[in-house]
Amino acid sequence: MGNTSKILWNRVNILIYHTDGTFAEYSHIKQNGSVVKKGEAVKIGQLIGYSGNVGWSSGPICI
Repeated sequence: MGNTSKILWNRVNILIYHTDGTFAEYSHIKQNGSVVKKGEAVKIGQLIGYSGNVGWSSGPICI
């Protein structure tokens, strides 16, 4: 992985495309909890969003 990756996202998912061709998907993000924008470059350790609840969960989860 390089130092930066590109972001694709919707309201409750964030998809990060890494410079080595791999990707990571983060699901169940809190509604409007993403702190990154589509196309933004991000760095390792950067906050990308806040985890939210889904279904019968009693607290935030991130899959």
